This record gives sequence, structure tokens and C-alpha cells, in this order.
Amino acid sequence: MPAPTAPPKEKTEAAAPGLTREQLLEAALTAREEKLVRVPGLGPVLVGEISGDERATIVEAQIDAIQNERANVRGYQKKILAYGILDPVSPEGARVPLFREADVDALMKLGAAKIRLLVEEIERLSGMGPAALASAEGNSDGTRNGSSTSG
Repeated sequence: MPAPTAPPKEKTEAAAPGLTREQLLEAALTAREEKLVRVPGLGPVLVGEISGDERATIVEAQIDAIQNERANVRGYQKKILAYGILDPVSPEGARVPLFREADVDALMKLGAAKIRLLVEEIERLSGMGPAALASAEGNSDGTRNGSSTSG
């Protein structure tokens, strides 16, 4: 009886080592994480990852506040909520924020635990805030040499 042989390998086109320019630009429009968060006393709220532009706006405002020796937690939370709470009836893959920045003052009247829950989930999805720092520290080997392997 002849020895079994491996099935013949199918010829496939060589896969590109990474995404193409077009694929990345398309993803910039559609590839954001989102999650339905159950907020006690309210119900489900759709939140999502904020864009790089939105993150930069928030970080710039925080840097300005730090340089002026003024913490601006309220401004930070308001921007996170304005950018990160999504309109559930907007098309999937093209979600838009549910609130305008002017609406967020009224939204901030919610209980602090509700605000914290929403802010923390948006931060987690966006790789921001204490959750991102804790995650990064958990993935660290404990050395700090000022170098980074991410951009």
C-alpha cells in the first residue's frame, strides 16, 4: 500500500503584506468599533470609537488646559460624549453622533455614575483614558526606555 500523500496545494495569488491605500481610506470611513451599553435607569445607549481627528481635538484641549494649569474634566467628558454617543438610526458603517456639542450641557445633568459608564466605554473603544493606560501597562514588560513600536 503506498504511503499517503498530502493533498496538492492550490495555487493562489500572493497576498499583499498589508492593506492597500484604498482599503485604509475606506476603513477610515467605516471601520469603527461600536457597542450597545445598558445604562441602569435609562436603557441601551449606542456608543462608539471616536475618530483620530476627534481624539486629536480632545487631546489638544487637554494639553492647553494642562499648560494653563487648569484641569478641564468637564470639557473632556463633554467632548467624549458628544463624539462617542451614536445615533442608532444612522446607517451602520456611517454612524453619526446623536448629540450636537450644544446638547451635551443638558446631557451632563445625568447622574455621575451614568456619565462615568458612558465615558469609560467610549474611552475603552477609542484606546483612551485610564482603561487604555491600564491595558498598556498590563502589556508592558516593565521597562521604560522611551522607545515605542507603535506610531
